[in-house]
Amino acid sequence: MTFTDDELRMLGLCAPTILKMLKNREEKIVTRMYGEFRNGKTDHLSALAEFACVRDQIHEITSALGRLEQVKGS
Repeated sequence: MTFTDDELRMLGLCAPTILKMLKNREEKIVTRMYGEFRNGKTDHLSALAEFACVRDQIHEITSALGRLEQVKGS
């Protein structure tokens, strides 16, 4: 996804809060999967999909922040 310069600047303002929320969510997913595994559940496909979505969102935001730094440098 490509962002306009203005969108990148707005993302730069809210990214720390959003990243913190997403990383907390990621940790909760992993903790839940671990607990379920320890209790004998072996089907984690939906939890893995949820984890992958959160991880992709984190990656997309951090990549956008990198582009923001490039825009600021220009």
